[in-house]
Amino acid sequence: MIPLLALAAAGLLADGDAGFRPPAHRARGNLTAYFSSGDYPAEAIRRGEQGRVIFEIGVDSTGRVSACRIIGSSGSTILDVATCRILRERARLEPARDRHGRVVPDQVSSQVDWALPSDGVSSRARAVLASYISDSDYPAGAIRNGEQGDVGFRLDVTAEGTVSDCQVVESSGSALLDGATCRIMRARARFTPARNSAGQAVADTVSAQVRWVLPADEGLNFNGAISSEDYPAAALQRGEQGRVQVALAISPDGRVARCTVTHGSGSALLDATTCELIRARGHFTPAEGATPEELAAEINGFVDWVLPKS
Repeated sequence: MIPLLALAAAGLLADGDAGFRPPAHRARGNLTAYFSSGDYPAEAIRRGEQGRVIFEIGVDSTGRVSACRIIGSSGSTILDVATCRILRERARLEPARDRHGRVVPDQVSSQVDWALPSDGVSSRARAVLASYISDSDYPAGAIRNGEQGDVGFRLDVTAEGTVSDCQVVESSGSALLDGATCRIMRARARFTPARNSAGQAVADTVSAQVRWVLPADEGLNFNGAISSEDYPAAALQRGEQGRVQVALAISPDGRVARCTVTHGSGSALLDATTCELIRARGHFTPAEGATPEELAAEINGFVDWVLPKS
């Protein structure tokens, strides 16, 4: 039996902590996109645990979750912990802005309802679609044109869990972003197939939404392209860490033609390693039908090297 997960439709609520002054434009995002019924912890199902988790998250100036705390427990430590873990690992919001339009940190709160399944109920195809799109997928032309927005789409999912078709049902206003969304979903998205009441895998149709948000002043976040295993041993021994800001020249096929460090970390080794890895791994989504001149672009971004905690 597949567990069901329902998120509150109320959306993000204003933070109520004393001393906190909300920015002019609050951080916002569709947190529903980051949860699926497949996230229900097996141990919580075994124990029959369910309930509402009310949480507060800190959102940094890049739109990522910097902190998460439970302000209303579900009564299940397992579900409370799973909620914050998923938000920290996956959530990406549109950053808050002050009255001058500058991106700033924010605090927001919302809730998620974990509900155990009812016997005999068929399940829908499920996947965490937001996890298939990263900052490096942002079309270079869309960055150059200042394009962002929400893409609503519908996927036809086979009984094997693959995507057989994708249709945009609500445009972002950018053909580049709309096209990139469906292209990525067709190529990457994998679902736990839907099942009928007899437990047989069946085809399904799934509707979802992806929010494309232009990078903040620091540029795109390339941290996802680098893992702790990439940390140079000599830099670890010397205790070197810091942010490396880079400018990338993107070729028409979406590959990184050139990487230049625009603001170093203070460690020549980390700076050099950053460009070496981005050149080897970086790839951007070319726009369909665009000319080579329209595709080529320069994109700014950064990588944060943080020493592991002892």
